[in-house]
Amino acid sequence: MYDLIFGPINSRRLGRSLGINLTPNKTCNLDCVYCECGKTTKLSNKREAFYTTEHILEELRKKIKSVGHIDYITFSGTGEPALFKDIKKLVTGIKKEHSDKKLAVITNATLFTDQEVFDAFLEADLILPSVDSVLEIGFSKINRPHADLKLKDILASLLKFRNEYKGKFWVEVFICPGINDSEEELNAIALYLKKLRPERVQVNTLDRKPTEAWVKVPDQASIDRVMKAFKDFSVDLVLRK
Repeated sequence: MYDLIFGPINSRRLGRSLGINLTPNKTCNLDCVYCECGKTTKLSNKREAFYTTEHILEELRKKIKSVGHIDYITFSGTGEPALFKDIKKLVTGIKKEHSDKKLAVITNATLFTDQEVFDAFLEADLILPSVDSVLEIGFSKINRPHADLKLKDILASLLKFRNEYKGKFWVEVFICPGINDSEEELNAIALYLKKLRPERVQVNTLDRKPTEAWVKVPDQASIDRVMKAFKDFSVDLVLRK
């Protein structure tokens, strides 16, 4: 679905963004019901060296030479980038070779419990973690996590990271009608976000074909509950046009 290095993509949030896909399709530690990349075929929480760091850096060098100006190099793609075992070495290499470029990380936020991941992502210029639910039932139904993942540990480690991180910090929340759009769910997320202190909250809704066909676009009543719960934050509401 994505090459190792893909783009550049003209992004509303990131400008001209060059992506790095650090996991083979479709390797992830979540199997989110809304994922536009389809069902996770390798559900794994094991960090692996899917590629050599040298190969990634070489492919990045070649791509940057051919594409002209970019605003961000972005860890994104078909799975969780933190599953790449040599993430610290890769981040250090990118920051050394491309010091004029900003580094963004789109992450499901599950592996800040790992000290190497934690330290690596501290070097990024922008972190975009997903927080779809802070309640066990919502997390289980929406994100369908690997059995080794514990929600309380994920939430605690993300808070710890936020307290040390100096770059831009935006949070993504996908609204899945019937699961995390109730007042209870939304108020619980809002309470957690107040502790997390994101500069922006991007509320995402269904735009492309999801993994599960039953995932739908939220109705107006659902959107109204979202905006009420998140009234204290700078919210970007992403709706299908």
